[in-house]
Amino acid sequence: MIKKKRYNEHEEHVNEGWLIPYADLLTLLLALFIVLYAMSSIDAKKYEEMSKAFNTYFSSGSGVLSQSGIIESDMSMDSTVNVKQTIDRSITKQINTLVNLEQIELEKIQKKIDSFIQTNGFETKIRTSLTKTELTIMISDNTLYNSGESVIKPESRAIVMAISMI
Repeated sequence: MIKKKRYNEHEEHVNEGWLIPYADLLTLLLALFIVLYAMSSIDAKKYEEMSKAFNTYFSSGSGVLSQSGIIESDMSMDSTVNVKQTIDRSITKQINTLVNLEQIELEKIQKKIDSFIQTNGFETKIRTSLTKTELTIMISDNTLYNSGESVIKPESRAIVMAISMI
């Protein structure tokens, strides 16, 4: 009679060499996330202090609305709002005054440049335009450069220097 084997022979898997480094990698990844989670424990007191600091920073100052986002429960808010509105009005007046002064200065500079343009006969070569925020001096390209060249004409240097002196 033939004896039966109690155990089946185990089949050999030759291409399982990748399994050990893969398991090590997963173990290290798990350890990394555990350490990150342990480090991220939040101190409630520090969290509350940071929250208050961010709230006061982001809700103070002037924005689209005339009042800040901070709502106080005591009666001192009316006086705070009044003081803030008074300060906002004075700042707005100062800004408007400075804008008007700047506009006047730009108009003076434009008049000087326009008179320089007229006295030297550059009406077709140089133009100026004034907006509320800037004075633009436009010099035509054929005034500064010859066609196809990148070097400024010598006579154009004198024009640019004269304008810059104004």
